[in-house]
Amino acid sequence: MEEYVSIVRQGVTTLPYLDDEVPALYTADNKPYIPAFAVCHALGLPVAPHIRKWRNMLLWITAQKLPLKTKSGTRNVWCLLISEVPFLYGNVIWRYVSSERRQQLHEAAKKGMHLAHEAYQHMQREYHEYRQSLFTFLRGCADIEQRWEHEWHLLPSDASNDTKQAFHTLLQEGQSCYHDAAALAREILQEQATNPLIDALIIGGENKVVDSFSMPLFPVIDTEKRGQFALSLLALAAWHRHMASFSQECQ
Repeated sequence: MEEYVSIVRQGVTTLPYLDDEVPALYTADNKPYIPAFAVCHALGLPVAPHIRKWRNMLLWITAQKLPLKTKSGTRNVWCLLISEVPFLYGNVIWRYVSSERRQQLHEAAKKGMHLAHEAYQHMQREYHEYRQSLFTFLRGCADIEQRWEHEWHLLPSDASNDTKQAFHTLLQEGQSCYHDAAALAREILQEQATNPLIDALIIGGENKVVDSFSMPLFPVIDTEKRGQFALSLLALAAWHRHMASFSQECQ
């Protein structure tokens, strides 16, 4: 179950890829939640057996009981984000579905799966690009000790003791920034190394396999650590600006 969400308004919207209108409960960031029973009513399905069926789906861990205003008063009902509703279309008790509605659900489910596929591919690309950026950063840190030596020798030989001390302190700050960022990058990569891989096939003409590759099953980047690494890079950028300013003053 997700954390409690606050509803700021109630309205009406259409089911994804269908024309049926259903009530919608909106959060402060304008995300619409759709009552599960309203999906059943719109599709002409009995509520109780379908709620029981859908509660076995993985996506139900994100379901929320939210207050819905009705003519008889306000009651808490099971709701899902509107983006999750298309996953319900392919998981109905088909004997309750008319032939016409069945075709509509098949088409709607296909469109939903295509959108989910595009989102998943975007996650894969972002995951790969982020991993590459971490490796690039770590490669740049490989000769960091030699760079500190080089930076130290850029200090004029006639610099005052105070200047040398300030420069030494500045270099230590840079070393600390690089050390922290590199440690975090390694930690993220080590966590990603435990991500299970799956084999995928590329199908060409005549349904023949033309290539194969491996990819992570769950291309998810830890949001908190990603934020921490971004802050580390900002700290490094600030240090480089400070370093450039100090070097100009020493010339």
